[in-house]
Amino acid sequence: MTNKYKQLIYLIISSAFGAWGCQTDSNRINKENYNFSILYEFSSADSLREDVYRDKYSIDTLYLFIEENFNNDVLEIYTNGKPNKQLSVKTDLSTGLADVVKIGNVVHINNLGIAINDSPVVSFELINKKMNLIGLEKRGKEIEICFYKKVPVFY
Repeated sequence: MTNKYKQLIYLIISSAFGAWGCQTDSNRINKENYNFSILYEFSSADSLREDVYRDKYSIDTLYLFIEENFNNDVLEIYTNGKPNKQLSVKTDLSTGLADVVKIGNVVHINNLGIAINDSPVVSFELINKKMNLIGLEKRGKEIEICFYKKVPVFY
């Protein structure tokens, strides 16, 4: 095969990969991007109150409290790298709560992943399975994941 044919084949292959690469990049441009922060052993201003609601929550279930500033956002939840739930959430302004997602068998969950509005999935390990009360708050492009010591006050 001559150099001219090799260059032509290379050009065709490069163009095909280049077009494919542009297509995936344009898909990424349309995705939402958020900054995530994780707060372990979070206690709010009411940290002195007794945790009277704790007995209503199973230690074997993971509770994900979808809280402030969600407005018809699509939330995807992954457990151990696999899709678990997808839901549209909107915060009730009177309570500050959009939804509570319950996922059973917390002992079998090693990591939890979250994507909002088709954003990349952010995964984190569940280090202490007894910390099964997790809050998710949205502030613009900032998302806080809070591991609560006590049942949040709106419940």
